[in-house]
Amino acid sequence: MAIGREVRRGKGGLEINISAAGLAEASKRLGRLLDKFDNLAPAMEIAAQYMVNATKGRIASTKRSPSGIKWARLSEITVELKGHAQLLWDTGNLYWSIKKDVRSHGFTVYSDAPYAYWVQNGRDKTRGKIRSDRDVPPRVFMGFSEYNLRAIAERLRDHLKTT
Repeated sequence: MAIGREVRRGKGGLEINISAAGLAEASKRLGRLLDKFDNLAPAMEIAAQYMVNATKGRIASTKRSPSGIKWARLSEITVELKGHAQLLWDTGNLYWSIKKDVRSHGFTVYSDAPYAYWVQNGRDKTRGKIRSDRDVPPRVFMGFSEYNLRAIAERLRDHLKTT
């Protein structure tokens, strides 16, 4: 029996009996669990690095948003200016700008590239080498997919299971 408890069918329902030894063991387990909740930084570090890798993977290879939507192709003018049609890759600056900030109860994944905001959200009318009335479509590279959320939850569960 786990931690000195007994579960059985009782008078018209269910009874759970626990011994003093069982209470002591439950108290120890609860104390260890609370200690883990007190400092989740190790688990947050693992989860944050996972998200940095997932975000960089979108930029370097999948070329899709967290929800799986394929990014819009580059315009002919942009391809001509860049000399290639590879999305979100010219110098690698956006890729290398993906960073994390980990705290004991959470984390932030961010890009410190000055143009990251308009890559993520798109832009009305182009500016720069060629000015145009055409909008630049968003190419969403930051964010959590359902798969990412499940993977992070699994990492947190694994952290809480270990002693």
